[in-house]
Amino acid sequence: MKRLLKLLAFPDFRIIAGLAASALLIWLFGELTEEILERELLVRMDDLVLALLHLIRSPALTGVMIFVTDLGSPYIIAPGTILLVIFLLLSRRKSDAGFAGLVMAIGAILNTIVKISIQRARPYPPPGGPLVEAWGWSYPSGHALLATLFYFTVAYTMGRSVKRKHLRIAMAAAALLISGLISISRVYLGVHYPSDVLAGMTGGILWFTICLTAMRLYELKKKRKTGP
Repeated sequence: MKRLLKLLAFPDFRIIAGLAASALLIWLFGELTEEILERELLVRMDDLVLALLHLIRSPALTGVMIFVTDLGSPYIIAPGTILLVIFLLLSRRKSDAGFAGLVMAIGAILNTIVKISIQRARPYPPPGGPLVEAWGWSYPSGHALLATLFYFTVAYTMGRSVKRKHLRIAMAAAALLISGLISISRVYLGVHYPSDVLAGMTGGILWFTICLTAMRLYELKKKRKTGP
């Protein structure tokens, strides 16, 4: 605790922003979870959105959504994480490799813990039967949470070696876009409620922000140890 206070005695803007963003995201995730547990207005909105999506389904759009949702599949995320860690290790970026591994591993554990704690059932299959296979509890969406963590981690670790700011911004925007599309696909395919994917993305960004802030604290501590 004393070391943390010492680091915060001369705070870095990114640390302050990270702590503030983490506090805000914790509050938002808590509010979403409370709404689900108490079955308030958000639950009724979930049902309405699902009913509207049933009206716009088409074979072509379903094919696109299945492709998009596969980008957040464990069969993509798990090997993708392993390859990313190996690449970073081969590039002699041990801190980034450890960051990526911890973000994904602990994120998956936290997702499982919340799912088991809430135990929200998945939506009823759409007319005509389920469009894709899905198992486990519904809240939060594991696809949304882990896809957010993975694509944000890829953008961050790859962006650290990119000097041009606009390219780093484009990588971050692409990560957010892919995560958002994956989340939308889960709702379209009828395997999650909108609040599930909203909580998944919120939880993913929350855990990523916490890890990013911790990474910055570690780098600041390391820099002060080695001196100018």
